[in-house]
Amino acid sequence: MNWKFWIGLLISLLFLFLAFHKIDFSAMGKALSEANYVYLFPIAILYYLAYVFRAFRWHHIMKPIKSIGFRSLFSATIIGFTANMLLPARLGEFVRAYQVGKTEQISKTASFATIVVERLFDGFTILGVLVVVLLLLEIPADKAFMGQLLKKGGYASLLFYAVVIFFLFLLRMRTEMVLAVMDRVTRFLPERFAKLVSRILYSFADGLEFLSGPGCIALIVFYSLLIWALGIVNVHMTAMAFGVELPVMASMLVMVMTAFGVMIPSAPGFVGTYHAACSYAFLFYNIPREKALSIAIVMHAGFFFSTMALGVAVMASRKLSLKDLKIPTNN
Repeated sequence: MNWKFWIGLLISLLFLFLAFHKIDFSAMGKALSEANYVYLFPIAILYYLAYVFRAFRWHHIMKPIKSIGFRSLFSATIIGFTANMLLPARLGEFVRAYQVGKTEQISKTASFATIVVERLFDGFTILGVLVVVLLLLEIPADKAFMGQLLKKGGYASLLFYAVVIFFLFLLRMRTEMVLAVMDRVTRFLPERFAKLVSRILYSFADGLEFLSGPGCIALIVFYSLLIWALGIVNVHMTAMAFGVELPVMASMLVMVMTAFGVMIPSAPGFVGTYHAACSYAFLFYNIPREKALSIAIVMHAGFFFSTMALGVAVMASRKLSLKDLKIPTNN
């Protein structure tokens, strides 16, 4: 176990404390016992459908590098998300890049660049949903602090994504210029490290080929909207399992806050960060803390166990074990 694990564990424990602080466990147990778990079956199907759309989206991002079949991309996607359930700090993204790079014999750095692009589209989609929520949502006076927190988080995320996308655009369109600048930045570092940075940036540029195709970008945006629309439906259906009828705007808010929560480095499986972000979002609608946390627990459990079940099945079909979840160390 390395320092990343321990830092993630500490962060998860902090957020678990925030989630469970002042909880009446008897009331939470009552909420869990009265839930209608029949809803979990269609919810699991929606999770799997989202993975299908992720694989299709990845195909279009990856296509300029190599046209890869659905089966290979779907398997790598599931394996990567399964690794996220078992490894800290979202290291499953590296596992996903490693798996598809190894299977399809392409640069693992270029493969990882396509995953970075995926996450950027996810980020901008979530921010788009947040903009809609903030424009249409009436924030109660007693929830003004949470509303301000959402706005500041949205602005900070927008700035971060804008800077990253600008850098990637420059890297794609002005590769030599960016490399020249990076050479100056890294000239004071050991030569071996400077060459490694240069090599990685070249491979990353190869993974950004899709930026020259507007039609491809439109398809990627379309799949991104489908993926997160399914996320909103999952929130809505899980709340219904607890007898909570949420307006669509509320389900959108919960989805956005949960997505922000899992961006925080944590222990494997987003434990703590997921629960705190999700339950606090429900509190915005004056749902009792115990019921809000119960919904968050069931949402997380549905996501975790459905992913693990499919991941184990996919890995078994490829004759892989959990020990084969490796992090790439080279191209």
